[in-house]
Amino acid sequence: MCPLPEDVAAYTRISNGTSGLDGLVVGGQFGYRVSGLGDVDGDGVEDAASGAATDGDGAVYVLMLTTSGGLRAHTKVSETGGGGPRLLRSGALFGSAVAGLGDMDSDGRVDVGVSAYLEGHAGAVFVMFLNGSGGCTSYARLDANTTNAPALAADDFFGRGLGLLSDLDGDGVAELAAGAPGDDTVGSRAGAAYVLFLTASGSLRSHVKIDSTTGGGPPLDASDFFALSVDGIGDVDSDGTGDMVASAFADDDGQTNAGAVYVLFLGSSGAATSHA
Repeated sequence: MCPLPEDVAAYTRISNGTSGLDGLVVGGQFGYRVSGLGDVDGDGVEDAASGAATDGDGAVYVLMLTTSGGLRAHTKVSETGGGGPRLLRSGALFGSAVAGLGDMDSDGRVDVGVSAYLEGHAGAVFVMFLNGSGGCTSYARLDANTTNAPALAADDFFGRGLGLLSDLDGDGVAELAAGAPGDDTVGSRAGAAYVLFLTASGSLRSHVKIDSTTGGGPPLDASDFFALSVDGIGDVDSDGTGDMVASAFADDDGQTNAGAVYVLFLGSSGAATSHA
């Protein structure tokens, strides 16, 4: 075993054959994306979700953990089990991004956002309501055909990045950030981020698009792939409104594909008031 860095006291590996996790498939890419969820099963220990985007038509594993980081139990959520969404297109990559959402519907159970960025023509995000065993009891689908949806175009890769934001508008429901790194509005694959204002049932109440032309976004160029990864980062500037971070891994400023990270300071409307 390799010596541990000073800031790692111990670690636990969760993989095929660990604590009953024996159904992982060759090429399934378990761990493609991961997120903390909160305490799913009410045992006082935080739990996690792991995407496995190429496990069949994609899957999310809800992992119930022990205090040592071991796996106590798990539930696989996919098109064929665990209450996952049905009728996904082949290769939709369900589980390509995951984000813990807290208890959206106030039923005492935590919930999770999951994307399938190759679903449909532009991508889709699923707001999934969980039970105490990690199974999905119901879900809401957000895509180009959803009421109040963004004007998505083919190959926008909506949901490729996914992250929980603060409750920007104070309605008691936290907002969700979704990246669309394939958006071509500014230039081919320049990318865009969306702030999604949700209801407690997971439906889309409104949205704000952030790129170089709208929403106070940063200056972007073609092939920046802005918002491939997004997340909430709390209230960085202490103005009472939460902020977010978004990647642009192929940004060329200074050096080809050197990459960049943008900190976006959000207002209550979801638009960025400034950025760094």
